[in-house]
Amino acid sequence: MMGFSQTTFLEGSWDEAIAKAKKENKPIFADLYFTGCMPCAKMDKEVFPNAKVSRMLNENYIPWKIDVFKDDFGIELMKKYGITGFPTFLIFSPDKEILTIEAGFSGVDPLLEILSTSLDNFRNKKFLRYSAAFENDYPQFYVDFMDRKGNANAEGLAAYLADKDLLKDDKAFVIASVMIHDGKYADTYIDNAVTLAESYGRNRVASELIGMMSNRANNSGVVNNVSGYNKTLQEIRPLFEDGDWLRFGIKIFLTPFYNTSGNTDWYLEKIQEEAYFKEEKANAFSQLILNYKEDQEILNKIRNAYRSLDESSLKTPDMYELALVSYFLKDYAAAAAYIEKTDDTVSAYGLSKEEILALKNAISQKDPNYKGVLVKQIAPLVMN
Repeated sequence: MMGFSQTTFLEGSWDEAIAKAKKENKPIFADLYFTGCMPCAKMDKEVFPNAKVSRMLNENYIPWKIDVFKDDFGIELMKKYGITGFPTFLIFSPDKEILTIEAGFSGVDPLLEILSTSLDNFRNKKFLRYSAAFENDYPQFYVDFMDRKGNANAEGLAAYLADKDLLKDDKAFVIASVMIHDGKYADTYIDNAVTLAESYGRNRVASELIGMMSNRANNSGVVNNVSGYNKTLQEIRPLFEDGDWLRFGIKIFLTPFYNTSGNTDWYLEKIQEEAYFKEEKANAFSQLILNYKEDQEILNKIRNAYRSLDESSLKTPDMYELALVSYFLKDYAAAAAYIEKTDDTVSAYGLSKEEILALKNAISQKDPNYKGVLVKQIAPLVMN
């Protein structure tokens, strides 16, 4: 056995892990990592040593680690389950049936929830649809892609998937998840996302949707299909953790539709519909202010939306934006009041003290020639 602080991982082969799992009738917690992976190291340093986590793993699981790039079986696991991000946690029954697939750093509480749910599923024999058999009959284009020896082969992929059912064929599902980003198979994936999530894992499907939805957003936006796109958003929303949706939702799901539809009313309404990160809302507003600097009606809507944010959360970049939109509205009194609330803390890309001063001068002189700059704020990264 090898110990990573309090969690004791089995030092042995996959076959030995299976044998121990069968003997003790416990599921296997497989931690797929690679040397040099920072989130993997963070798990070893901060999460696996935790007393609650180690107790849960040591008492109820067979904890097992594999460095995927130093062990041929690691490559086999990557191909079978389409694993491209690390760490990835695979939770197996002793009969190699999959209970859970989770990718990325997981904090103590989220990991405990994953482990508790997986244990309940094990006891209730509730497995995901993945086949328990380990076979190597993958199409060559997929092998080359996973071995980083080739790019996605569109023709080969289309021919392979032509007679496959993603809802029933786990191999086809995995290959589509890894290699498909647009086209009819992406549409099939999106339209059946809820069913696929039930079969293959919610977080797994949600992570793949991130790469597929831009094409759906663009196509829906071109014809301003608001009802259809809203329906898609409503269907996929429950598949995402709140933190992920609220941090990335505007950029990934809302902005692409707006960019092709030009539907500003829809965009502002959707931005205000959920508690998206303030920085992400502000970034959207910044672009809109510059896009519509001569449209008084839209500028008023943008300012009202900006004013709806929690005032205590607003910082210098926000005060610049509020001053800018007020300046374009020729509301110089409000613009002057906002610009006076700025300070030397310029924590955003595209904004400088000189730019703030330029706007301040333009406001005081009522100079109509100031153009404004696009400001990009960075939302805090929370690894949980």
